[in-house]
Amino acid sequence: MGALYRFRCNQCDYEFIGSGERDRGFFSVTDTFECTTCEILFDATVKSCMGDFDDDNSDIYSEPVANDAPLAWQIVEVRCPKCKEMWPLKTWSAEHDGHCPHNACSGIMQNIALHSMWD
Repeated sequence: MGALYRFRCNQCDYEFIGSGERDRGFFSVTDTFECTTCEILFDATVKSCMGDFDDDNSDIYSEPVANDAPLAWQIVEVRCPKCKEMWPLKTWSAEHDGHCPHNACSGIMQNIALHSMWD
């Protein structure tokens, strides 16, 4: 089960709701991205799974283990929701990056609350 959190910059009050890192639900894997052109953070699905898989496989970076059912992964093309481009994107992690996406701001994005859980 994945989780969405509310993040807020400690200097400019920019906010976004997302996982803040790679995350996994039952049938999809998401990641958090920064668009350096639009200066925004967003979550996007990077893989979708159709089929049944073993819930004991907790490694979100590996393929799930099939339970005698057809399994099909679909890699999803990620684009910025604002400018629709792919190339100004880079993965963003609250734990490893943490910076506000606004170029003029030197603030840190802080996790202020759990927003919701998702499958």
